[in-house]
Amino acid sequence: MSTCPKHSSFRQTGRQITGRLTTGLTIAALILAPLVQTAQAAQKPLAPPEIPTRPSAPAPFAAPKAVEPFRCERFFVYQGKEIRCDSIVRQDAERLRPILQPVPEAIAELNVYQQNRRDIRKAAYMGSAGLLIATVAFLVAQNYRDSAAKAVTIGDVTAQQAQTDKANIYKALAWGGLGLTGGTVIYGVSLLRTNELHLGNAVQKYNDARPDDPIQLQFTTGITF
Repeated sequence: MSTCPKHSSFRQTGRQITGRLTTGLTIAALILAPLVQTAQAAQKPLAPPEIPTRPSAPAPFAAPKAVEPFRCERFFVYQGKEIRCDSIVRQDAERLRPILQPVPEAIAELNVYQQNRRDIRKAAYMGSAGLLIATVAFLVAQNYRDSAAKAVTIGDVTAQQAQTDKANIYKALAWGGLGLTGGTVIYGVSLLRTNELHLGNAVQKYNDARPDDPIQLQFTTGITF
């Protein structure tokens, strides 16, 4: 029994269409499945968030320890109270002034003490300036000495003499700066050594005038070497 070619062609076409429909439905199912699951999850009511029974907070920072800065503080005792002697700026014994005010001799000694302290600071500035001058002059003199040595190698006697003269001038200036520094150091140290006596004299004159209400210094007013 023979089969009609036309019928065979129809069967083959039907099989192809059926296979394509099956493949398409499978792909559509794979694509739609996640979307359906997402839609179902969205329809479910969200559970309310848990309210903590006690609010959470970060641990508190530890309190920093107090650091005592390096200071050389001086005190005196007056009417049973310990009082800081100097102002917050420098060691000038300025807080003694209101107490010493009724005794002019004591105030005069305090004024001398404070003026000498200002002179000591000026001496320190001059000593620093002298050291700076000496350093710069030494470097410049060394440069001129090097130039003089080069002039000797090329046989230029005139240039060598000129550079040597300039080096000697700056060398003398360097020694002058060192002398200024040394002089101000000696002056400052000697003045500092004797100046504390004026502060002691100021308190002593006040105590002599007011023996019932004395001042007692809690530090020494002398410097020993």
